[in-house]
Amino acid sequence: MASNRRYLPGLRATTVSLIKATAEPQRLVFHVFSDGLTTEDKESLVNLVRRFGYVGQFDFREPDMSRLTGAFKAYNGSYTTFLRLFFPEFLSELKWVLWTDVDVLWFRDPAKLWDERDDAVSVVWGPDIPSSRKAARKQAKKWRDDFDMREYACAGVMLMNLQRMRELHFVKKSVEFVEKWGSPIFADQDVINEVCYKDSKLVDGRWDLLYPISSVEDGVVIHFNGIGPKFNDPAYTGMMPLYEIWFRFVHQVVNGHGEGQVCPVWKRAVFTTISLLYPFRKLIAFFTDPIHPWCSDFIQRTLLFSWLRRKALWK
Repeated sequence: MASNRRYLPGLRATTVSLIKATAEPQRLVFHVFSDGLTTEDKESLVNLVRRFGYVGQFDFREPDMSRLTGAFKAYNGSYTTFLRLFFPEFLSELKWVLWTDVDVLWFRDPAKLWDERDDAVSVVWGPDIPSSRKAARKQAKKWRDDFDMREYACAGVMLMNLQRMRELHFVKKSVEFVEKWGSPIFADQDVINEVCYKDSKLVDGRWDLLYPISSVEDGVVIHFNGIGPKFNDPAYTGMMPLYEIWFRFVHQVVNGHGEGQVCPVWKRAVFTTISLLYPFRKLIAFFTDPIHPWCSDFIQRTLLFSWLRRKALWK
């Protein structure tokens, strides 16, 4: 994982969710790349997870960010996301690593994803939402004629075959790509998709849940993309069902307030009402997607997470 101080609440929540989701927490080794985290920040994270019984290893790293600031354009005011492009070098002693964004909550054992490793590819990850895939296809016309948007993946959760990436000079190719084409719209995610084109494996959407899929009964990994800037703003706790799920996990589990709620009963009633439309999501998408793909995806995600907060037994 990687985090600056603004994303510290996300780092704490993602770490706790991983520990709770893992059948064998002692298998976890956390490699945390710090962009300005203080000694107190790191100690508070370790003390937090000790409360949940984790006694394993934390490997805090302080990367040289100047290497990133000179090569890339800041994404949402930060260069932290580009750290992933340098993992083959920064983690030179490792063959494989499981990356997770810190706007992710794990309700599925990461060991099951670890079992998806495949030495024939550089990256194992899940598909992105339809509107992002369409935007990526439009952008990629600048550098690729044969771009297949069905293979475009989200980098929020991924297994990285660092050994293969070193052998294929992934870091060098990534830097050269940005030097030639500039920082793309989805930052390093676009870079990884291009450099690892036809060199990755897609897993099902349960490992990076962004959009309705056929089955979520046995647990999912929820990606709360877009929530990062709201981590420290309580006013957003009940603005939408996706955010409410994250803030409720933090309130009830991370902060230990049990069954305490984070938004008023009338908002929860609205979310429950919206969830009743979930069975009709494909029909709704049929009418909304041709009009505005991004808004259509937003509606689909609202339906999904409204349904999850009402129905999911594993949350």
